[in-house]
Amino acid sequence: MCRYSLIHPLVLSFYSRDLYRDVARHWKGLGLAYLLALLSLCILPGVIIMSALFSTYLNTEAPRIVRQIPPMTLTKGRLSVEAKTPYFIREEGSGKPVAIIDTSGTYRNLDGTPALMLLTATQLIVKHEGAGAKVFDLAEIGDLAVDRRVVFSFLDEMEGAFPFVLYPLALLFSTLYHFSEALVFGAGGYWVARKAGIRLTFPSAARIAAVSATPAIIIGTALSAAGIGFALGWFVGLAVYIGYFVFALRALAGELSGPDRHPGPAQEDRS
Repeated sequence: MCRYSLIHPLVLSFYSRDLYRDVARHWKGLGLAYLLALLSLCILPGVIIMSALFSTYLNTEAPRIVRQIPPMTLTKGRLSVEAKTPYFIREEGSGKPVAIIDTSGTYRNLDGTPALMLLTATQLIVKHEGAGAKVFDLAEIGDLAVDRRVVFSFLDEMEGAFPFVLYPLALLFSTLYHFSEALVFGAGGYWVARKAGIRLTFPSAARIAAVSATPAIIIGTALSAAGIGFALGWFVGLAVYIGYFVFALRALAGELSGPDRHPGPAQEDRS
């Protein structure tokens, strides 16, 4: 019977040998459910911070660009602009052009200009990192009317939707990363246990690896919430992870040695 629940490792993973023994003996599965529960809490500060930064940008920087957008109408794949073209949207302060709207044909590409985007009568050309640019046919968009009011309304919707889109994506990719990491560490721990003659199955080793990641994840979350950084840094975080995984294996070595110690392969986990 499990002595500790999924909540206990939030504190006990930092120091309790008994926790890691209980995880190995009584918990079920590979540790995926635990990582999902842990990360569902720990990614919240990062999502809140990123949402706040995104909101700040939309409310301070974006309006400086949006206010320069002239009324435009796209009909049957052809753009018309209620302004004399070429029309330049410029960076406030430096005056550097960031976008060009040109239905006159003066500009056909972004060569020779620092602008990141060119909107012609029939195409949208976006400068790509490195060489070249991506070209989009306006006919694929359909009929559309755009002005500052429409763009501001769209940005408001983006601001409201951003955390609800970011949170599940961050949870998905973070869980996949940490679970893959736990499987790799678990395989290593299982191999070490076999060599040491300690009874430990692969699922148990993977669970221990998942719980051992807790201190590094929590410390990284705390630093993020304090505004110090979004993570410990790859090397430091990995060092903390390895340290606690070794701590867990040593706790198991002391608990599982003796009668349970054997020279042969470990029995398969039936859970």
